[in-house]
Amino acid sequence: MQNTPDDLVIENLSIRFGALQVLNGINLNIAAGEFFAFLGPSGSGKSTLLRAIAGFGPKPAGRILIGGDDVTALPPWNRNVGMVFQSYALWPHLSVFKNVAFGLHERKVPRDEIRSRVNEALEMVNLSGYGERRPAQLSGGQQQRVAIARTLVVKPRVLLLDEPLSNLDANLRVRMRGDIRELQQRLGLTTIFVTHDQEEANTICDRLAVLDGGVLQQVGTPARLYDQPGNLFVAQFLGATNVLPVQVERAEAPAVLVTEAGTRINFPAAVSARRGALIFRPQSVQTRNADSAADGAVHLSGRVKNVEFLGSLIRYVIAAEKTAIQIEQSYRRGDRQLAPDAKVDLAITTDQMQFLPTEP
Repeated sequence: MQNTPDDLVIENLSIRFGALQVLNGINLNIAAGEFFAFLGPSGSGKSTLLRAIAGFGPKPAGRILIGGDDVTALPPWNRNVGMVFQSYALWPHLSVFKNVAFGLHERKVPRDEIRSRVNEALEMVNLSGYGERRPAQLSGGQQQRVAIARTLVVKPRVLLLDEPLSNLDANLRVRMRGDIRELQQRLGLTTIFVTHDQEEANTICDRLAVLDGGVLQQVGTPARLYDQPGNLFVAQFLGATNVLPVQVERAEAPAVLVTEAGTRINFPAAVSARRGALIFRPQSVQTRNADSAADGAVHLSGRVKNVEFLGSLIRYVIAAEKTAIQIEQSYRRGDRQLAPDAKVDLAITTDQMQFLPTEP
């Protein structure tokens, strides 16, 4: 990707806290106007990476470039980067107007311009008329909007959002993530969103980076990472997935794979490992009579061990091939459910399966 003036480029970034390696060799290129997510479990390094971009924390090894400028050694106030913290960090004794205006006062912006820019920022986040209220008089969603307005009012080159929805209830989270996406698209502002919730990242971001243990695991669009995970961690972190361990009997195409229960599977592609796993999503599994299954499908048999009725779908856990296989089926009124301990035949077409190595 060719750099544009507003690209954010991270080159071989590493951070240590004493003996603890928190980030290790991170390389990323985030395009101008892109809505990007850092996704990973607690302790993966995603918030540390976001704070490094903002200029908080220890000076990292490597480089951070914003719009082609190396900002690695610059203090936060000289980077022109806006950050919305998880706690919102609003001043409780100041009005909404004064909270939003705080950064402009620190930059010694003229009074008339401050008023104009604050009113414009409040209008952007649909809080016109709320300027005289205090944070305690606002809902959680409104407080979040104030925090975003306070960041936007200084006209940052990059907007950083550190799990901004984590303090909101489930319904408000859904509504607010749509509002954030709409605002980002309207402003065309390069935005980085940190979350541990894959649904949030998938629904609002153009691309995402999955981190684990301070190491970048994979970068791509939500659909590409879901369909083509680069390793087992990414596959299992990005939604429910089935993992069927196999030994490789023949590596050349068509490969021959053997499950732990001894079932031989003809896999159309070549593989490059001695052991691995076939991964496939629960919605890719068909429950049907093996004789009527589609050509080219992998046929397995097992028994129903658990049934979860989730309204729009039913989730089954099937004991098969010495493992637990999840199935998700859409539900319509009156559909019959499989009974616990019922014998069931499974079929998964190989185009819905991916082989991932677990050892060379």
